Amino acid sequence: MTAQKSAAWAHAKEVLRWSPDRKVDAVDVLSAALGMAAPVALGVYAGMPPAGLAAALGGLAASRAQPRGDFAARTGQSAAVLIPVICAVIFTIAGDDRGWIKDFLRLVAVSIAALVGSYSRSMAMTGTRFIVFVVIMHAMPEMNVAGGAVLLALVLIGALWTRGLGWALRAFAGRDDNMAPDERERPHGSMRQRIARWRRSLGSLAGWSYSIRITTGLAVSVVLEHLWPSHHLHWVGLTVVLLTPRHRELLSPKTTQRAIGTAIGVTATGIALRAGLPMWAFVVAIALLAGLRPLLHAGNYLLYSVVMTPLVILVIDAGHVPEFGLLLDRLFATALGAALVVAASAALTGLARKPAQA
Repeated sequence: MTAQKSAAWAHAKEVLRWSPDRKVDAVDVLSAALGMAAPVALGVYAGMPPAGLAAALGGLAASRAQPRGDFAARTGQSAAVLIPVICAVIFTIAGDDRGWIKDFLRLVAVSIAALVGSYSRSMAMTGTRFIVFVVIMHAMPEMNVAGGAVLLALVLIGALWTRGLGWALRAFAGRDDNMAPDERERPHGSMRQRIARWRRSLGSLAGWSYSIRITTGLAVSVVLEHLWPSHHLHWVGLTVVLLTPRHRELLSPKTTQRAIGTAIGVTATGIALRAGLPMWAFVVAIALLAGLRPLLHAGNYLLYSVVMTPLVILVIDAGHVPEFGLLLDRLFATALGAALVVAASAALTGLARKPAQA
């Protein structure tokens, strides 16, 4: 029992620990805040808040980390961020069918992206970004039916605006963005060696683990959505995507941080929106939350999840005030999604141990 208490205490300390290792530039904070808030403010001013929020979605995708290095390096880094988001938007708006066929294709796309992500660290980031935005886009039915080409253009404009703003602010502040050689990702071996290593990983259960876990959780979410369509259970899938770690762990500190932070964020957002904030306060709130993202992501992932969740909800709901039942549905879906993540990891851990025991 003492060992269990010690392990639980160590887990809790890691969940609450603030990491001072990573430094965040004030330019990154400012560009993240304006990258999302400016499109929303413009949409509110024009009487089209959903359009402003769609552009803010592009800003959300592009504001994770500002590019560094020379022009070629910056262009490559920006492409790595924008291409998976654009592909996610195109995939989602391709056709109006929201039935089983579209859901099945979404599961296939997520599974493939998860598998391809095990090729390298950069591909893992690209694949994860595609998966997250496919699920976010799936939860935005009102914007999807508003016109696929318009939605794609708005997301792209928002992303380019945020990236361009970051470049301009860094140039204005005189920041030296040239990366040292050891700061760039170095590929381990030739392309042929990396492909051979990737193919070998797919010959074991570990190589398929992430794809199996995330696809299974999303499949459960799809079934629940079709069984109870009035309960907005797409949030189960979003929770699964956000909480599932690439490397299998029964209950990692990051999973706990994400689960608790998401639950707090869902509750706080529902209460704030039902309080009837004026539109100017709505824009200020987005600016503050977006600006806190780079700071909190570097410091504590629980707090990062608390501010990230409202941003996702505001984009999904297009600024609409949620009903009380929707708030309860999202809290239930968050708990269920977290349980699915832990259950999938436990099941695969058990399967991995059986051959060794035999």
